[in-house]
Amino acid sequence: MEHTIYRDSAYYYSQITNDRDFSAQVDFLLKQFPPEHPCSSLLELFAGQALHAIEAQKWGIDAWAIDNSKEMKPLAIEGGFSEPAQYILGDLPGAISECRGKTMFDCILCLYHGFSNLSMHDAYNLIINLKSILNPGGRIFVETQNVALLMDRLSAPGIRMEELDNSGDEVIKYAWPGGPIRWDPYSFTADVPVQLIISSSGSTRIREFISQEHMYSAENLLFLASLLGLEGRVLTDSSPGRNSFPGSVLLELSYS
Repeated sequence: MEHTIYRDSAYYYSQITNDRDFSAQVDFLLKQFPPEHPCSSLLELFAGQALHAIEAQKWGIDAWAIDNSKEMKPLAIEGGFSEPAQYILGDLPGAISECRGKTMFDCILCLYHGFSNLSMHDAYNLIINLKSILNPGGRIFVETQNVALLMDRLSAPGIRMEELDNSGDEVIKYAWPGGPIRWDPYSFTADVPVQLIISSSGSTRIREFISQEHMYSAENLLFLASLLGLEGRVLTDSSPGRNSFPGSVLLELSYS
C-alpha cells in the first residue's frame, strides 16, 4: 500500500524518519557477519530515502534499494545514493523480481517495521522471494514492533505530539497515532491517523493522513520464516542490539 503521506508530504516524512544514528546501525549489522565472509552486497526494502543503503555504500558495499514511492527516490539520490539504477520503484513482494537474475545479496534489510505494510499473505510471499535472492550464509535483518511498548503507547490516553529537532525555519510536530485507531475485526490490522503540524512565519498548516498498518510480533515473523527453512534469532535481547535499535525488536533470519 502506498500511504498518501509518501506522495503528498514526502519531505516531511523523510524528516520524521531521519531520527537515527544510521552509521552506528549499519556498523552493528555488518558486525554480525564473520570476518572471513564479510558483507559485500546489500538490499534495503521499503527504503524511503535509503539512508542505511547510503551508509553501506560508504563501506564499499554494492547497495540496492526498493520502495514504491517515486517521491522518495529523488530524496535518496539527493542524499547520496550513488547508483540510481539500483533504486528500484515497485511494490513488494513483486518488485523482488527486478533483482532476480541480476544479483544476489549477502544482507537484506527490512527496517522501520517494513512488514507492517504487508498482509500476512504478502509477508509470507516476501520471505519466499527474499530467500531466492539471498546468498548462502547471508542474513535478513527485520525490525518489528516491541509488543509491550506498542501496547503501552496505544493504551495511553490522548494524543502525544512530538516536535522534530529541525534547524530550518519551520517547526514540525507530528502525532502517530494522531487520533482514534480503527482496528480490523479479523486481524491485527489498523487504520492509524497521522497528523502533521507545520508552523512557519506566523502560519500553521495541518496535514492529516491514514496509515494502514499490519502489526507483527517477533513470534509471528519467526514462525513464518521457520516454515520456509530459515533460522531466526532476536538480536535485541543483548545490549549491543538494544542500544542500536532502542524501542524495537530486531530479528536476524538466515540459512546455511
